[in-house]
Order: sequence, then structure tokens, then C-alpha cells
Amino acid sequence: MSFGVSVSAPVTITIEAVSAATLTANYDNYQGAAGTALGAPLQPHVTGVASLGNLSFTLSSAPGDDVLPAGLSLNNATGEISGTPTTATGRVFSLNMKISDGVTIINEPFNIEIIPTLVYAPVTGEVGDPLTVAPTVSPAVEAGSYALVGGVSLPAGLSLDATSGVVTGTPTLSSNSIVSVEFTTGFQKVTSQVSLVLKGYRPTLTYPQFDGKPGDTVSLSPSTTDTKGGVTFSSATPLPDGLTLDPATGVITGVLSQNASSAVIQIEMVDQYQQRAVANAALFAEVAKAVPVPILSTLELALLSFLTMAAGLVFASRATVSGRAIS
Repeated sequence: MSFGVSVSAPVTITIEAVSAATLTANYDNYQGAAGTALGAPLQPHVTGVASLGNLSFTLSSAPGDDVLPAGLSLNNATGEISGTPTTATGRVFSLNMKISDGVTIINEPFNIEIIPTLVYAPVTGEVGDPLTVAPTVSPAVEAGSYALVGGVSLPAGLSLDATSGVVTGTPTLSSNSIVSVEFTTGFQKVTSQVSLVLKGYRPTLTYPQFDGKPGDTVSLSPSTTDTKGGVTFSSATPLPDGLTLDPATGVITGVLSQNASSAVIQIEMVDQYQQRAVANAALFAEVAKAVPVPILSTLELALLSFLTMAAGLVFASRATVSGRAIS
């Protein structure tokens, strides 16, 4: 016969929870230019989760700000912000990203600022020709103004419109210059350089040749090309007696005096923009020739005297015979 023994004792079972990973995330602040794509998407730096696919992202903004600057978008599944911003924000956008793994929710603040873009294309122009140089500037949430910076000024004849940034005018002097223009909104500033190459030009001046003699009337009109604006003429050498130069037209007029001789007159022309040309006006005056007086030798004079006396005797003899004179 057998006997069974049963013993009972309390048993304690402890089940310990596995420690949950702490969810953390952060975004880098971003500053970039309008019109320039983000080189790489803005991505959250997340720890405490095996896969971003287990998270959700929701973006909110500070009062007065849009959720994202125009041109950017959020992928709610990955938290990536990508795109090409099109409009300058005018200030720093204060944003908040709410990140949830279904159990934990964290809020990550960060900033995005989109600055304006300002570009002036290099310009080549000519003195005396109207010039217009307009900037390429990105849209902005608020209007700005333009000003020259660095203590420089535009070439003579040009000016900058403070509202539009357009450089306009008619250059009056040749030059090569680079000036800096600053575009300013209430919060942001951006600067661009303007390269201006302003070339001169070459007017021409010619006069016809005059052939004449003392007492002739003179009228010489110049031929000119490539002048701009009004012109003036002046003589670097004296004009022959009796002639004058019209400083407005360059016409040489008058009557050659009796003692006038051939001359070459140097005329200078200057136009409105101080571009110069020089020409020679040639006047050839034929001098009247005197009738030569023959010069007789002593023998020729004696012979002439003898012939004169002989002619006189013959004339006297004929007169006596004619008058029947008695010898």
C-alpha cells in the first residue's frame, strides 16, 4: 500500500516591462535664397524609434506665419521638407513640428528664412545713348527699397530708382565701373553688383578743298558723321583775311582779300558729349602776277637814244619841206 504526499507553497512570478526607447527629434534651422532649390530636403534627426515609418509629422506655425514658405512642402510620413522657395519671407518663420509614434508626442521648434535674390546683368552701353538696366529680384511678402552702398555713385548721367531698382539715364562720359545696389525689406537685406561698361565713339569731320584767287567768294561747308546732340566749331589756326567761321555750323565764308595767300586751317568740332574731331580746310589762293618791265643794257639804251634822235631829225626835215622853208 502506498501513500502520496502533496505539498503546496506560494510561488511569486514577476514580469518586468521592457524599458521603452525615448523618442527625440530635431530639425536644423534653414536660411536660403528664393528661387534656389533646397540642396537636400530638411530631415528630422530622430532617435528612439526603429523606423521613421512608425512616425507621423504635423507642422504648425507661429501666429502670422504661413505653415511653410511658398514653394516648400512637407512629407507627413517622413517629415522631410523639400522644394524650391519662390518668395522671400521678409522675416524668420517660426515653425513647430509635432512628431508622434502613436504613444509619445514631441514638439520640435525650428526656423526657416527665405532671403530675397537680386541680380543685375552686366551692361555695355555707349555715351549719348539712353540706357535702362532692370534687376531680377525674387517676389517678397513685403515691398522693399533700393539704394547704392559702399560710398559709390553711378556714372554721370545715370540714376537709380529707389522703388524699382531700375538704373536709367543717358551716360555722358565713357567709363568702366562696378557699383553695389542693396535691396532692403523691413527685416532682410541683399546686395548685388552692377557692372557698367560705357564706351565712347568717334565722330568725323571733313572739309572740301577751295581753289581760287583774291576777290573770290568763299563758302565751305563741313561734312560730319556720328555726332550726338549739338556741336560747336572752332579754329586752331588763324583764318585768311576776309574769311570767318560760323561756330554753330562750321561753315567758312567770306571774300578773299587782295593780299590773301594759300592756307591750311585746322578746325575742331566738339559735340554735346565732348566727343571731338579735327579736320584741315585747305584754301589755295592764286596770286595775281605783275607784268614784267624789261631791263635794257647800256648799249641798248644808247641805241634807243640814237634812234629817237634820228627819228626826230627826220620828222623835223619833213616839216621844213612841207612848209617850203628857204635854206
